[in-house]
This record gives sequence, C-alpha cells and structure tokens, in this order.
Amino acid sequence: MPADEVCPREDDVLWAPGGRGNLVTGHRRNAATGSALCGLLLSAPNPDATVECTPCCRAWKTERDRRATALARMRARARWWTQRRELKTVQGRAADLNSSDAYTVSGCLDRHHVLTVTHPARGRRLTILAYVPADDEIVELGLHHDRLLAIERPGVPEAGMPALS
Repeated sequence: MPADEVCPREDDVLWAPGGRGNLVTGHRRNAATGSALCGLLLSAPNPDATVECTPCCRAWKTERDRRATALARMRARARWWTQRRELKTVQGRAADLNSSDAYTVSGCLDRHHVLTVTHPARGRRLTILAYVPADDEIVELGLHHDRLLAIERPGVPEAGMPALS
C-alpha cells in the first residue's frame, strides 16, 4: 500500500495484539474469530493506536469492496425471495446451511439470506456471511454448527432469480 494511502478509521476501534508489545499499531478485529484480520491473536481494544496494521487495512478494504458489490445482488434476491414458488422449509442445524439458503433463528424474526458459509477445519463455529433485509446490510456471523434453525431452501433455480455471484 502506498505510504500516502491511509485506511479510513470510521468508528472502528483498533485492537492491541496479544502480549501488548506494540501499542502504536492497531489491528482490525474479525468479529467471528476474535483474532485480527492479519491473523494475530488480540488481547484488548487499543483506542490510542495511531497507525493501522497494513495487512489488516488491506484485508478490510477488500472485504468492504466485496460486500459493496454483493449488497446490490442480495437486495434483489431478498425482494424476489417472497415470490418463490418452490421453496422447501426444514428444521435443521447451522451445519446444513448452503449459500443461497435463507434462515431464521429463534428469538429473531429477521430472515437471513446466506451469501457464504465457511466450515472450519476444526472447531464447532461456522462463519456465515448473510444479508439481513431489515437492516439492509451484510453481516458476518459466527454460529455453533449444532444451532437449530428454520432453513428455507429453493428447490430448483427459477427463471429470473438473481444470482449470488
């Protein structure tokens, strides 16, 4: 990244790495994993950081741009979802989710439209990138793989359905 290009801070709080050796450089935290976007383990928020970690900044910009392009597609898909003719609703676990599914969680009335699901090599938490129409945003969620959900799955692709990618 060129020296004159700075990552915008917005309202994000930067975090200190584990061991708190360098308190000048802050890192962006991945909410699903709790570690930095660059992979470091984090210990606590570091609001006094004056410099942002370059790998974290680069990863954040890439993710921000990816979400911006996906947001328009997900809005169209969510508007179209209620017009589906062949929609199968099942009670299942989070591990059963696929991209293009929609789900609801007990205690939350909002339908979440799944963009991607990352099944970790180890551990029991899935990272899900989902569009929430009520908030009109794409959010990254961590769900336990055994969490019970009401999953809505399209039977076959229908003509006119907006593609995910």
